[in-house]
Amino acid sequence: MQDSLQFIKRKNVKAYMKTIVQLTKKETDPMICHSGDYCDSNMAMYEAFVINGIDPLETDDGMSQEHTDLWNEAWDLAKKNLFYTEPTVK
Repeated sequence: MQDSLQFIKRKNVKAYMKTIVQLTKKETDPMICHSGDYCDSNMAMYEAFVINGIDPLETDDGMSQEHTDLWNEAWDLAKKNLFYTEPTVK
């Protein structure tokens, strides 16, 4: 899902990445991602899934639990790495 991190950077938020990273560092609620303040971050993540050959909405029933877990893991990774494309998790 590293493509998702690069994709978000390209979706008209490049100029705001410093602010997004600063807000994300200060955020105490793990459910909040400040990239959504500057773009439709769920659409960016959806498109990143598609770029990686995964259609999380392949059925009319919404996302499967497997896709939901992967989606959440990708956001957690993005936030933990402050949107850098090379993981820096320690």
